[in-house]
Amino acid sequence: MDLGQIKQKLEALNKAAEKTSGGSKGSSDTWRPSPGENTIRIVPYKFDRDNPFTELYFHYNIGAKSYLSPASFGKPDPIVEFSDELKGQQDKDSWVLGKKIEPKIRIFAPVIVRGKENDGVKYWGFGTKVWKTLMTHIMDPDCGDITDPTNGRDLIVTSLTPEQAGNKYGDTVVRIKMNSTPLTEDKETLQIIADTQKKITDVFPEPSYDELSEVLDKYMNPDKEDTDDESGASSESTLGESTVDTSTATPAAKSTDVEQDFDKLFNS
Repeated sequence: MDLGQIKQKLEALNKAAEKTSGGSKGSSDTWRPSPGENTIRIVPYKFDRDNPFTELYFHYNIGAKSYLSPASFGKPDPIVEFSDELKGQQDKDSWVLGKKIEPKIRIFAPVIVRGKENDGVKYWGFGTKVWKTLMTHIMDPDCGDITDPTNGRDLIVTSLTPEQAGNKYGDTVVRIKMNSTPLTEDKETLQIIADTQKKITDVFPEPSYDELSEVLDKYMNPDKEDTDDESGASSESTLGESTVDTSTATPAAKSTDVEQDFDKLFNS
């Protein structure tokens, strides 16, 4: 992992205002924590070994489903353009609508679920609060690169109900395990991890400019007949995400074979 790149992202996040974000409905390629404790491992992203975290922006509650914004890749987005135009107006109502339709950030990381390694790599989506805290600990020399295939660390992700969290949204508590461990020592499992990684844009296809223009038109003109019958992803509140706790521990001894096998598979 490129720690310099992670540091730049962290600094940018600390300067930016935190936004409420949503998530996509679960699929065979995505993962959400089940109620209670879940043990996972963030693995290196096959298509960008320097950074496993991918920032994506989504439009929520503006159509029959959520839509990936092309702005995620620096491309024109008609909804973003209209949002910027509204926020540039002098009246409050226009500004509020502009904020409502602007895309919300969601961060995705490739993970395996402990005990279900043979299910392959899934994408875990979370908000900026968890992301910033994860990167803060990655930058801590006592913790280091938690995604390292040889000396990384598992995460305990606990999903709390609203009753348990004491709010109406629930909570996600993330804790880094004290001991560092290999990603796997089984070559077959390693092959599964390598083979099942998809590009993030294959999991979340990018809509065209024209498609988003139609979505915006239907949203602004709800009396028009809606012919979009697609079932879509729903937003997921991430309010109340907690910080991540970690403790200093002595790194485990390196497993050279695992590291070499992993590099060979992921660099091929």
